[in-house]
Amino acid sequence: NTNAVRVVHQQAIDDAIGSWTKTLPLAEIVRQLDAAAIPVGPINSVADMANDEHFAHRHMFEDVVVPGYSKPLSLPSISPKLQSTPGQTKWPGQPLGSGTRHVLTTVLGLSAAQVDALVTDQVVFEQQTTTK
Repeated sequence: NTNAVRVVHQQAIDDAIGSWTKTLPLAEIVRQLDAAAIPVGPINSVADMANDEHFAHRHMFEDVVVPGYSKPLSLPSISPKLQSTPGQTKWPGQPLGSGTRHVLTTVLGLSAAQVDALVTDQVVFEQQTTTK
């Protein structure tokens, strides 16, 4: 009944809870714990959040135009929501694959020829950039 005792028996507690939760659907787990006045809430997946009415009502995702993409990308929006300055994503970051060569050569020490081979074999993706 103390945290020190729980820590000593952490693995046994985790195993017991894990065994129990594997036998029930999520909704039933939430129902039973809620009925026992145990604070409970599911951990949402990204798909859960994207399809949740409350998230939609609160505008928790926003569509951001990304150069080079055919359609806007849905990203988590700025939080918290402020009435006078709600915020928005103005720059979603570098294009996918734009740092591939730098990371593979500078961080991992691969040669340019090794990176070229990985790109050719489609092991990694490298964003083709154009200079203006």
